[in-house]
Amino acid sequence: MTGRHASTRPRPFLLLRRGVASGRGTAVLLAVVAALTCGFVVAVPQLAAGAGDRALGDVVRAAPPGARDLGLRLVPPATQGVALPSTDPGVEAVPPFDPVTRAVAAAAGATGARLDHGPDLAAQSEPMTVVARTRPLGVSAAEALVRLDDAYDEKVRWVEGAAPRAATTRRTLGTISGQDHLVQVVPAALRDRTARTWGMRVGDVLELRQGSQATRRTTPTAVVLAGTFEPTDADDPAWAAEPRLLGVAKIPAADGGIIDQAALLAPLSSYAALADGLWRIPAGAPPEASPALTHTWRWALDPGRLTRADVAPLRALLVRLGSDPALWSDVPRRPAVVSGLSDLLDRYERDLAVTDVMASFVTAGGTALAVLVLALGALLGAERRRGQVRLLRVRGASTARVLGLVTGWTAGAAVPAALLAALATGLLVDGPVPGAAWVEVAAVAVLPGLVVLGATWVGVRRLGEVPDETRSPARAARRLVLELLVVALAVFALTTVRSRGADIVAGRADALAAVAPVLVALAAGVLAVRLLPWPLGVLARAAERRRGLVAFLGLGRAARTGADAAVPVVALVVGTALVALTATVGSSLGVQRDLAARLAVGADARVDAGRIDAPEVAALAARPGVRSAVPAYVETTGGIEVDGRQSLVTVLAVDPARYADLLRDTPLAFTPPAAVPGDGLPVVLSGGPAGPGPLGLVVRGTTLPAHRVATVPGLARVVAGRESVVALVPLDALVAALPTVQPNAVYLAADRDAQAALATDAHDDPTRLGGLVTGVTTVDGLVDQVAGGALASFVGATYLAASVVGGALTLLALLLLLAATRPARIQLVIRLRTLGLAPGTDRRLAWSEVMPVVVVGVLAGAVAGVAAPLAVGPALDLSAVTGAVTRLPLEPRPLAVVLAAAAVLALGALALLVDAAAARRGDLAQHLRRGDSA
Repeated sequence: MTGRHASTRPRPFLLLRRGVASGRGTAVLLAVVAALTCGFVVAVPQLAAGAGDRALGDVVRAAPPGARDLGLRLVPPATQGVALPSTDPGVEAVPPFDPVTRAVAAAAGATGARLDHGPDLAAQSEPMTVVARTRPLGVSAAEALVRLDDAYDEKVRWVEGAAPRAATTRRTLGTISGQDHLVQVVPAALRDRTARTWGMRVGDVLELRQGSQATRRTTPTAVVLAGTFEPTDADDPAWAAEPRLLGVAKIPAADGGIIDQAALLAPLSSYAALADGLWRIPAGAPPEASPALTHTWRWALDPGRLTRADVAPLRALLVRLGSDPALWSDVPRRPAVVSGLSDLLDRYERDLAVTDVMASFVTAGGTALAVLVLALGALLGAERRRGQVRLLRVRGASTARVLGLVTGWTAGAAVPAALLAALATGLLVDGPVPGAAWVEVAAVAVLPGLVVLGATWVGVRRLGEVPDETRSPARAARRLVLELLVVALAVFALTTVRSRGADIVAGRADALAAVAPVLVALAAGVLAVRLLPWPLGVLARAAERRRGLVAFLGLGRAARTGADAAVPVVALVVGTALVALTATVGSSLGVQRDLAARLAVGADARVDAGRIDAPEVAALAARPGVRSAVPAYVETTGGIEVDGRQSLVTVLAVDPARYADLLRDTPLAFTPPAAVPGDGLPVVLSGGPAGPGPLGLVVRGTTLPAHRVATVPGLARVVAGRESVVALVPLDALVAALPTVQPNAVYLAADRDAQAALATDAHDDPTRLGGLVTGVTTVDGLVDQVAGGALASFVGATYLAASVVGGALTLLALLLLLAATRPARIQLVIRLRTLGLAPGTDRRLAWSEVMPVVVVGVLAGAVAGVAAPLAVGPALDLSAVTGAVTRLPLEPRPLAVVLAAAAVLALGALALLVDAAAARRGDLAQHLRRGDSA
């Protein structure tokens, strides 16, 4: 036999391999939990980045017309001379499109901004009065503007006639003063529905004269209807540039009537002809752009291609277009930038920052819970290695070697599993991985080994020690200091969240704020462990007086739960709190989306129109699923005048009692205040100027005397994306004071099917709802639009996944709690079985010993789950994913917390059933043979 074979000292690698094989269950468990946790904490910020890229398209897509594209506008000055009629030819006007287009292209190329489509060039007149020369119009008063635009050639189908071409005929028109004015007759097109409404046919000639609301004097011109069209896609964003091309707008006249207003479409090749008819440049004058036309440039942004990388170039382009004089050196007249992109980009970046803060709470909570479960598994693994540690020390192994071997046996697989999972996730999922995620990965990978190292080192030190009663107070003192430290950290984190809540809400992530819910739950867990013996001791004493031994033994052992079960109980509390918090946020998303939509709509649904008559209100009220219909007059540009100072308000003229009844049982419910005597109209304000005294209510430019009845903050509404002060006034009183006021909206209480039917009719043909209806807005439609956004979908899925992960880790903590207490429980069962106790005692003992601990832990976690929203509320803003224009408070949801606690209790029962099934596979003889190793 060689010396190599005679050696009694195994090689380190062989010891490591044998040790891992003997305890592979714990090693595999730690590795799997570490890998899944690291994959989760790395994937969440990567998925957030992908959602952020798509969110820019959502913001642009949902923006109102004119705010989502890059637009320039050149408006002629209103004071530029006077248009003079003439029968002599003038100088041909030159459109200003080319030099401006070249300047923008140069600026976009220099900044790297991506302008996907365009420019769409257009020039259009002001609305002009229509005078029919061929046949009478089918309406009493009509106005039309002429839009010169080539962008619609591929977006229409021709119903009658053909696309308009260049002007070829002339016509002499007479002015109001009796002068003759020779013009070219411009061929134009009109939507077929508008032509039929006005009673027009192809070939009809229209004279266009200065309109009632003109800002400059023009000479009359003429157009001929060359064709009528229907849009191939009425939802195409291109039509938003001039909605009057799609239909008639109903414009209130100064005398209280209604003026039909539409748009005629002509090609850009007719620019000189139309410009010459409206404003003739005298012979000999230099050619220039027509001062009678408004010129626009529009570059459309493709929402499907926009990403976060486009934000900086677009900002730079907007800045250069608005502030670089060298850019416009070759442009005779500088156009104005009329895009709302700057505000959209501000909102988008704020939404991204807020979403990152919300995601940080999820990853921090999941990481903390996983770390607790890993620590619990590591402690259990180290405890089961106690015999091997003793044997290694007897054979002369050094402390360092023992520590290294036991750490490798138990937690050695967790480090490569965590790192591989993190690296694989980083490679497979698109998006950058922030530094905070790598810190969490490091914590998950390293902590199990450190726990095993510490537990083994303490075990090695105690091998040769003689039990000493004096050491118990020292250990109790160390435990007390640790518990006080946890409570102090929780208090400090809450103070930080309270003091820096505004900064965190603005998007500045804070690590201490992210772990604040975990620290609150840890503090609750510490208190639960401290208070656990009291209620369980009371129950044990009560069980002592009843027949049966198992309940008394189980409750008595539960009341004496020591340090071995402290970490499982704390993990249970943290898991319950995490599930409760994610459930609270998840339910709050739906509640706040509904509230935000109702603030924008004002009811379940709202029908807007130029005018709503009583028969139309009755027809809406009779629709299936509509419970009530209340007509109203809404003016978003009204005002309240106090002491000569005027404030902008939304005037809502409606029957207060009927409106309150319509909003009953909704988040907007209010009680109509009692009438207060006073001069003028009774007004209920949602805010605005305070103090008693007379008011002036500004409606349609007229100031009416009024007096304040009450202030009801719940009447505030969202108008055009901004919170607006509402002035509620009785409709009949307003009509009596200002007879030209007529209802222009109807508020409806409607179910989901009725809302869907209203939205469908409004999309297909608004005239089904009334002759003057312009649109329908529903709560369900707004909620679905917001919920389908990239950020909202990401946050909802992330918090749902966090609830599932939290539940799985909590179940694992419960199983480890059973595993930690099983050896002592089996020893007791062995003794009781040898004394003749009936079979099945072990299962009943487990229920009576573990379930009370689980109940106490779940109750503590539920309390922490209720407190967590209050604690982190100042740092959480759900408006980015709910459509709210202002931050709504995050309030506890008792039902969500109760359901979360019930789910964890169900998991506890499941864990006990799993433990009972595992115990059922063995018999008493096996337990006796296992002895102390059980």
